[in-house]
Amino acid sequence: MRLGRGALIVAGAVAVVSSMSGCSVMYNGALAVTKGADGAAMILVQTCDRTLDELTLYGNTSETTWVADPAAAESTLTTVPVTGSQSPWTLTSDAPELGPRGRYSLDAVGRGNVLNGMVRAWSVYFTAADVDRLEPGQVIAGVEGKTMTLEAFQESACRKG
Repeated sequence: MRLGRGALIVAGAVAVVSSMSGCSVMYNGALAVTKGADGAAMILVQTCDRTLDELTLYGNTSETTWVADPAAAESTLTTVPVTGSQSPWTLTSDAPELGPRGRYSLDAVGRGNVLNGMVRAWSVYFTAADVDRLEPGQVIAGVEGKTMTLEAFQESACRKG
């Protein structure tokens, strides 16, 4: 399908206005997944110099959401079980079941703490098998699903550039 000249002009104008509107996303913090002492998947939320207040796990056919109250404070590491709540994170939807063939992504945002935009944490992608393979002290982080130590995750989470 070919776009007409009018459609291209409108698309160009929308792109210019969007880039000038000040609505932006700032990456500040990171997410990881680890295995708890009982073998269950746990989410790690590392904030930097902004707060985060919503987590969303995407996978298979559902979304799972947690809301922080109060927001996860600046410069903290918080932990929440994939299947439940733990302060400050409250599960607001049905608990997920990590299926053996599922691929999951975890995202976090902070609203209202950046003028004309939002804060996001660096996402993590993983499978249940990835979590099962973790050794004590290891985490999965990043969109590549990289396995690293907890210390390496914390050191890299707030690194600028």
